Amino acid sequence: MRIIQEKRERVMAAHSLNNDLQNIQNWAVSWNVLFGATKCKSMTVSSLKDAESSHPELNFMDTILAEVDEVDLLGLTIRKDLSWTNHTKKMATDAGKRLGLLRRAAPYLIPQQRATIYKCMVRSCMEYASTVCMGACPTSLGLLDAIQRRALRIINLPQADLDKIQIQPLEQRRNVGALTLLHRMYHHDAPALLDSLLPEPYVHRRETRLSRSQHCAALEPIRSSSTSHRRPSFRPQSSYGTTSQKTS
Repeated sequence: MRIIQEKRERVMAAHSLNNDLQNIQNWAVSWNVLFGATKCKSMTVSSLKDAESSHPELNFMDTILAEVDEVDLLGLTIRKDLSWTNHTKKMATDAGKRLGLLRRAAPYLIPQQRATIYKCMVRSCMEYASTVCMGACPTSLGLLDAIQRRALRIINLPQADLDKIQIQPLEQRRNVGALTLLHRMYHHDAPALLDSLLPEPYVHRRETRLSRSQHCAALEPIRSSSTSHRRPSFRPQSSYGTTSQKTS
């Protein structure tokens, strides 16, 4: 991966990446390792319309890497525009198929057994890497909420019993998971690379009623014109503002 800040850096970035790929190829030849070069893809993450067409080609094992719009990595579908719409749709489709199996078996199970199967097989699928893709648009996340509403009709338990067996709204569980991760980052209990994403502590630049009521663990908010674009993402929701008060 190489970060490009200006268009003129594209050639230099491609040259650097090709050198890295050549080093990997030399290592593979030395140790008799075979790579499926035809399965390797290239993706340019950018909001520019000409990002793909003007980017130099990458070559690996005498094969030109094909440019793609999205890649599947560790169960996540990452698009070139960093949108999570396709990923949440795939999760909803997979969860819907699993829920169909539960629906067909429901007449032979008691409600508590249905709830256990739902949490193990269906909900776990929808909550995979939830702190990463919780920045998806509300329409996409609504697909997952619809799956849970269908599951609740199949389980057929009153709300009091659902609370006891910890079947809460998915949005609530995503927020709790994000706050838990923030707590680990704040207390340096997370991996070092993740800790490095934590903003600096909030500094009171002048004495106001708001600053006097600010929690001692508050973090520096985003001061960027693109805050509204990133508002649904994990970091603005959980790392900035007053959420530290809830986790400390």
